[in-house]
Amino acid sequence: MNRLFFLLAFSIFIFSCSEKKLDIKPKTYLSDEQQSKLKFDVIRYVDDMAKYATHLNKFDTIFNKEYLQKADKLDLLYAYKSSENDTLYFAVSKIAPSLKLKKVATVGKLVYDENQKISYYEESFRTWKMEIPELAKTTEMLFQKFIKNEDLSEFYTKNSKGKFIIEFPDDNNRFDTNSRQWIFSGNQDLLQQ
Repeated sequence: MNRLFFLLAFSIFIFSCSEKKLDIKPKTYLSDEQQSKLKFDVIRYVDDMAKYATHLNKFDTIFNKEYLQKADKLDLLYAYKSSENDTLYFAVSKIAPSLKLKKVATVGKLVYDENQKISYYEESFRTWKMEIPELAKTTEMLFQKFIKNEDLSEFYTKNSKGKFIIEFPDDNNRFDTNSRQWIFSGNQDLLQQ
């Protein structure tokens, strides 16, 4: 009986350690002001460009008013600041075109320099559009795995057995950290169809 109790207790301990959730509430790592700044800093990457903006001029201050409005509509779902380095992990969501209210989440990481400018920016994945409760639950699960550096490839469209979870990256699209945008890297014949 003691042996059975020990095995059960040990199994529960191992399971609870492997499923330990990290604190990903934005307020744990960022003040309200810092949360607003983060949303404004990433909006030019995660949302459509301002009217008349291009990738070359999208940071011009003339577009700030429009980007501030877009940033106000952006939800900062989750955040995590690594204690090992200055990397800030984030998950944001925005409304996606749909007949009923759905959103899409973008998950990534960034590093601020000493002047609070982004010195490194990477979007690791974007989800398919989902209704809000499903998106929050799915993004929380993916974000926990992401910050623990776990493999997410089983959630990519080609591996997810008909479930629409992670839209990008895929075989044709990847995030380029130099240009800080998603680029088509797949079959060039697709562009001509």
